[in-house]
Amino acid sequence: MSGVGASTAAAEAIDVDQPILVVDDVADNCHIVSRRLELRGFEVVSATSGEAALALLSRQPVSLVLLDVMMPVMNGYEVLAAMQQRLGDATPPVIMLTARDAPEEIARAIELGACDYVTKPFDFRVLEARIRAHLKRARSTGDLRLRTSELEAHLQSLSDRQRLDPLTGLENIRAFEAAVSRSLAQARSSADEHVLCVCAVEEMQAINHTYGPATGDALLRSVADLLRDEVGTGATIGRLRGDKFAILFHSTGLDDARNVAERLLHRVTDHTLQVGGEMLTVSISIGLSPVKPEHTSVLSLIHGAEHACKLARTEGSNHIRTFHAGDEQLDDVRANMRWAMKLKQALREDALVLYAQPIVACAAEPGPASRFEVLVRMLDDGKIVSPGMFLPAIEKHGLATELDRWVLDHTLSYLAGLPDSVRANAERISINLSGHSLGSRKFRDYAIARVREGGVAASMVCFEITETAAVVHLDHAMEFIHALKDLGVSFALDDFGSGVSSFGYLRSLPVDCLKVDGQFVRHIDASALDRGIVTAINQIAHVMGMETVAEFVENEQTVVELRNIGVDYLQGYHLGRPCPLDDYLRRSTPAGTVR
Repeated sequence: MSGVGASTAAAEAIDVDQPILVVDDVADNCHIVSRRLELRGFEVVSATSGEAALALLSRQPVSLVLLDVMMPVMNGYEVLAAMQQRLGDATPPVIMLTARDAPEEIARAIELGACDYVTKPFDFRVLEARIRAHLKRARSTGDLRLRTSELEAHLQSLSDRQRLDPLTGLENIRAFEAAVSRSLAQARSSADEHVLCVCAVEEMQAINHTYGPATGDALLRSVADLLRDEVGTGATIGRLRGDKFAILFHSTGLDDARNVAERLLHRVTDHTLQVGGEMLTVSISIGLSPVKPEHTSVLSLIHGAEHACKLARTEGSNHIRTFHAGDEQLDDVRANMRWAMKLKQALREDALVLYAQPIVACAAEPGPASRFEVLVRMLDDGKIVSPGMFLPAIEKHGLATELDRWVLDHTLSYLAGLPDSVRANAERISINLSGHSLGSRKFRDYAIARVREGGVAASMVCFEITETAAVVHLDHAMEFIHALKDLGVSFALDDFGSGVSSFGYLRSLPVDCLKVDGQFVRHIDASALDRGIVTAINQIAHVMGMETVAEFVENEQTVVELRNIGVDYLQGYHLGRPCPLDDYLRRSTPAGTVR
């Protein structure tokens, strides 16, 4: 009896709150196994056929299944396959029981999703030990999923607060600009049409002065409600600032967007707001701008729609104007063409320079920097040109992949040519990749070959991809990452949080590191909201086994806040400004330690 009591206590220690299902077409076998499990403190249910087992599982969850293989009508393999199909990720652990011990039989069971395979006759003590081990593993996995789910929910709550305008509940300017950025990326890679609309409420200053700010706020909320009602779910609606709202029409042509804008104009002009004994009417002006690949940036696109709205205002209230590229836009196009030509020449003549910025361990006793992000600078007439001057031309003229090839090739060649004593100063070198390169099989094959023959350990190489590029090119990104990780290369997801994305895709995107977008880091010492978002990202990253890097670290107080949160690495001007890679690696006293 003492042995039974000890086993019972152990069963309770696992805290199994669902029964074990025993499935065997021989009733005596089913009864014997069930009875012995019950004597050891387990709750047991049983079934004498595969059909009965599946019917029971449809009504009642179980903690584990002991499944006989040799059964009539539906054998154990067929039952297991049906469980996987019906229950998916909710399928409990399954231990197969059979007198057949051929390797192909065991392999088949494991391939179908069984967690273990026990041959008859078996020692019940061994079976019990395996049951307990799998129950503990399942409980641990469940706890991890619960914790991850809780953290995701917390982050979503924080993201909603970060994303929404507190007055109207619409997306704020930061979130709206992120949506425009995604649409601009889609316009450059597909034939989908998108249209940006800016709406300005007239005479808001006079309304606030005459009736008070509370009335002005009520008027803006009512306009926001009208926008939601008229536009529906086929668009993103945001408040830019003050009296300006914006609508991003997805997969919509200019004519259709203009029709919606006209209906909206009539709805708003017919709307009245009662203030005391007065009825206050509303007037708006609307500007439209198609989202086209030639737009150089999100800001230029929004500026175009705002310019059209401004022109509509000059014509009086309740007018609509469409933006047409004028001299300013033509100048942008000409400038991009000039920089594209300069970049092509720089690529031919190797008139580019590798710069680097240190990535510093965020520890109580930090050492010298051993990780660096490689950056690229262009030489123009012997002078260094910042990337902000020529990067817009890269995307517009399809030079991103060519530039990525140059950076990868020259970084690996440079590292391979260093003395071992100098190369030892670099644990990991991060190289940025564009979305175009992620989507290119040709570049993927080139990267694989170049890493293999690079003359440096693949573990030194880390590819950085932006969150937006990874999500837009998710399938290609997964293929690229898996292929390079097989060689030992690591991956970092850059600007994480900028897209206000779910953590769901991270389960299928096996990156090693999350780089927290600088917008959440820059003011973390003064913003509890930003601090909460960084904390949540850091926690979930660690739960998923990923390192974290905080960007835009520009002062010592930010270092303190991030160290308290537990972020792994830091990057920013406070720790080291970009300078030639050689300067970092060859200097006798390594720079970039946290002060």
